[in-house]
Amino acid sequence: MVTKDPDSDWVNWGMYRLMIHDERSMGGIIIPSQNIGKMFYEMYESRNKPMEFAVAIGGDPIIPIAGCTMLPAYANEVELAGALREEPVELVKCETVDLYVPASSEIVIEGEILPHERKEEGPFGEYTGYRAGERSPKPVYRVKAITHRDDPILTTSCLGVPIDDTHAIMPLTMSGEILDELRSKGLPIKMIHIPPEGVSHMIIISTKVPYPNFAKKLAHTVWGTTPGTYAYYLVIVDDDVDVTNMGEVMHAFTTKCHPYHGIHTFSDVPTSPINPFLSPENRLKATDGGYVLFDCTWPKDWPQNSIPKKASFDILWPENIQNKVLKKWDKYGYK
Repeated sequence: MVTKDPDSDWVNWGMYRLMIHDERSMGGIIIPSQNIGKMFYEMYESRNKPMEFAVAIGGDPIIPIAGCTMLPAYANEVELAGALREEPVELVKCETVDLYVPASSEIVIEGEILPHERKEEGPFGEYTGYRAGERSPKPVYRVKAITHRDDPILTTSCLGVPIDDTHAIMPLTMSGEILDELRSKGLPIKMIHIPPEGVSHMIIISTKVPYPNFAKKLAHTVWGTTPGTYAYYLVIVDDDVDVTNMGEVMHAFTTKCHPYHGIHTFSDVPTSPINPFLSPENRLKATDGGYVLFDCTWPKDWPQNSIPKKASFDILWPENIQNKVLKKWDKYGYK
């Protein structure tokens, strides 16, 4: 989806759902906190002006990946796509609206979203793995033109229970931005992992703890980033834990995270209206969200000799014993 700020050169690329109403109109959810919502509600509908749109379907796979990133307002995804491709993205002007779309597109749908017009839309499966509510009034996309290649390829994404294409892509588009933000602040982060089964709602971070209560500072920094706002469940582990190994993460979670000292909750946080854990009334208002921090690191103020030593082969056993066992590994019948 391509839309443009009426007061600047900011162009937003985003991935948003669309439902066909009839030959000339479509409907879709526009969430106020997303960039398309900021444009439509604050810059167009508030002035009683229609917002032009263009839907670019198919083409270079880098395009939808760039469109799924959570760049801040006034940052252009087309520049990110060019950087990822290591060459500019070729654009072509639309036929009926003042917007440009990737030249590699298979199908382009052009038109306007009219202010204050609503029509029943949905329900759809969402990235959470659940159907997002019932039918409800949503903005209407009035179609003015459709252009396409000969024998075009219509690409789609039908969201549902993980793991699907969305859950595979979202960690890629979220983790890099969060990791860059944390390291730019000098925080000693080793690695970030967003498990696809967690639908982007859980982030696991390994770090070297420099001082007591460091996990709280780290958590607030993550939640202050745009993609980090989706991380309702944040797990912080020591840097000897492989965050991509859920066995190691679960071991740290159940042995280092104190049942109440290590768990910190934060309530009354704005959230997305499609979150399944919200009550029906709060889905309408997108309120009553929250965050939880699971601190799975050894407390920094503990004496070093009080920290339990991991009873693993590579740590607990002397090096000469390790070498002796490994040399006979094949003889023991192991591979």
